[in-house]
Amino acid sequence: MGVLHFVGLRGDFKSIFKGLSLAEAIELLEENEQDFSQVIAYLTPSDTISYDAFIQQEELAVRESLNSEYETRRNRINDASQEPERTQVYSFVYKRNPDIVAEALRRANGVCEKCDSPAPFVRSTDGTPYLEVHHIIPLSKKGEDSLGNVIAVCPNCHRELHFG
Repeated sequence: MGVLHFVGLRGDFKSIFKGLSLAEAIELLEENEQDFSQVIAYLTPSDTISYDAFIQQEELAVRESLNSEYETRRNRINDASQEPERTQVYSFVYKRNPDIVAEALRRANGVCEKCDSPAPFVRSTDGTPYLEVHHIIPLSKKGEDSLGNVIAVCPNCHRELHFG
């Protein structure tokens, strides 16, 4: 029996994944404390990677390039195609409560809640200060979508919180 039948995505086999999309089944397997990486790899199309894996690969490639000799890097640039390669990625998103986002922005009153600087610019759509709402404990790590778990931050601080 194929793994797609087992997880209830194909055929009549009844399982805990019956009625879920492939992406939803993969998400449940990723969130499980057991290691289902081989099953996930089987379920994921071979030319598709997760967004997080894509970003990690990109960052690693840049670090390797920074560590190579200038002349070597320049030769690779001269030999490279100017047309970028396309890669299909998948990601999961969480629907956030718009009231939590709105209240966090109101609470911040146009000032970053991390660095205490004014928002760096205003939105062209409505002229309001541009801040981004960040979950302190990520939703993907079972963080709550609550006022106590969010801060409104400038884009620079937001990047630092994710990558700094």
